[in-house]
Amino acid sequence: MGRVLLGAFLTAVFLATQGVHILVRGAFLPASPRLGARLAPRRRAFYAAFHFVSAIAILALLIETAIKHHVTLRLVGERLGPVYQLVLVALSIVAVGIWCIIRPSGMIGWIRHDHPDLEDTPGILLTIRFIGAGFCAFGGVLLFRLVG
Repeated sequence: MGRVLLGAFLTAVFLATQGVHILVRGAFLPASPRLGARLAPRRRAFYAAFHFVSAIAILALLIETAIKHHVTLRLVGERLGPVYQLVLVALSIVAVGIWCIIRPSGMIGWIRHDHPDLEDTPGILLTIRFIGAGFCAFGGVLLFRLVG
């Protein structure tokens, strides 16, 4: 359980770091020649807000869980049930799916590092968006089953 909470906290930290990087430099991490183009101010604010809202949602869920159960950090792993773990996993799956839908070229940025000949064809981008929609649907069904 502690690993799940630590992973959720680190995910929130990384999302917030990415949001700050977007606001300050106008580019995404990891930096690459293709992804290194500067974003327009409106797009910069939109992408930064997306990352900040995701980080705040994860942190709010972690804080709410700790307050609801009146636990210290030492007791977090002992008191939380498996439902909260699965809710965090489902939120992470939905966040990855939204990222695939909004920024499919960012998802293949790491692959492009090893395969520079990979092009951003409409078919590849559409495939990644469908995969992202699948992630969102799976995470949404999981959340609905756990919470509702």
